[in-house]
Amino acid sequence: MDPAEVIAPAFAQADARDPTHERTWIAVVDGDQHQIDLIGAEAARHRARVPIVLDLVRVLEYLWRAG
Repeated sequence: MDPAEVIAPAFAQADARDPTHERTWIAVVDGDQHQIDLIGAEAARHRARVPIVLDLVRVLEYLWRAG
């Protein structure tokens, strides 16, 4: 599944649940730049400030397999 097919609906759901953006929205990613770009674009479209948290466990799994 393309990340855009997941990220856009997730932002729509977050916007429906918190239309005034009173809560902190956080995005957890595995470091994929395309994902981060999509999240940034959706955050701008929804006028939301969204901190991005890097899932280090997932990144370490990638590094372990690469090694």
